Amino acid sequence: MCYQIIDITTWQASSEYDGIYPKGAREKKILISPSHVNIPLKPNWKYLLKFSVSRHPQQFLSEILAYHIGRLCNITVPPAFIAYDRNSNLYGALIEWFYDEKSSIYIDGGDLLSAVDKEFDRAKGERHSIELVFNLFSIIHNYKDKYTFKMFDEILKFIKMLIFDALIGNTDRHQDNWGLIFNKYDGNKKFNISLSPAFDNGTSLCYEILEDKLYNKFFDLNNIKRYIEKGTHHIKYNKGALEKSSHVELIKNLKIQNLPDEYRKACLNIVSFDEESLRSLIFLLSKINCEHRFSEKRCDILFTITSLRKKYLLDALG
Repeated sequence: MCYQIIDITTWQASSEYDGIYPKGAREKKILISPSHVNIPLKPNWKYLLKFSVSRHPQQFLSEILAYHIGRLCNITVPPAFIAYDRNSNLYGALIEWFYDEKSSIYIDGGDLLSAVDKEFDRAKGERHSIELVFNLFSIIHNYKDKYTFKMFDEILKFIKMLIFDALIGNTDRHQDNWGLIFNKYDGNKKFNISLSPAFDNGTSLCYEILEDKLYNKFFDLNNIKRYIEKGTHHIKYNKGALEKSSHVELIKNLKIQNLPDEYRKACLNIVSFDEESLRSLIFLLSKINCEHRFSEKRCDILFTITSLRKKYLLDALG
């Protein structure tokens, strides 16, 4: 079974922020793993422990399922595990810190966009757009004497992240849910810059639908289609857009079919996975030894919705 439960009762809180992570809406803690842990955990490494909000107690499992779907799609997502604290009797998502603070610097997308757009609304990100992100990447690319930045590769990674968000129905890829990692000097005495992994994926995979509302919300295929169509990206296509685009519409607007063959195939590969593997990943969450396990009804609906999103994305990608 791919969903092992990690007992973090004796893990130490980080001295940073007294172990309480200040960003985001959900309660989070920063923990340091013990020096002796089993693979795939890293020893003496920072982990983020994220709890669910009380009204959506299964939300942490959406974060973990998103990680495994990311692996299925060959999208880089920080490893996420089910964590259990015996002292508090609480479950959460234990997420591996995605960069080494000794050799790298991480900067939120919102801070970077504010530097290139003086009208950028730092709090709400109303001008958060693909146009502005690609402009930022172009500016960095022009500083070749200071940075090693493979602009077209990083643009492709950003597009692939948006396709992944559309697949899982992530509505919260805001300006601080992506960023750039500045790896300290390489052999050429330049910063090597790359896009962050696709982190913070809990606002996805029908997390917000309570168990007793599942049937009323999804009692037929038309309801499921309407639910998918209402899902939107946080990011807009251009900074002047008044409305957000639906998940699939934004991907259509990117006109992936016009990209070079290598890039187009890389995007198609995200949604070319075997659906039986997806089914297995989802239904295993109905068998975990955890009070918040998914019901088989939730698993069935999640599989139907994600498979249908996959079909829509294949059509959008041409």
